[in-house]
Amino acid sequence: MLLDNLTVFEGLCLKNVEAGEYVFMGLPLKIDEDGAPVRAVLIDAKSNKMF
Repeated sequence: MLLDNLTVFEGLCLKNVEAGEYVFMGLPLKIDEDGAPVRAVLIDAKSNKMF
């Protein structure tokens, strides 16, 4: 299966996140830098707890 419109988030470390269902958001930061920095937000799909 070929995935279109795939975004790669480099340097994101999720090794301490327990297995489960989550919602991930990569919110763009408006700063004058190279690349496209984001505020990464991970939300537990069941409890709505943010990480």
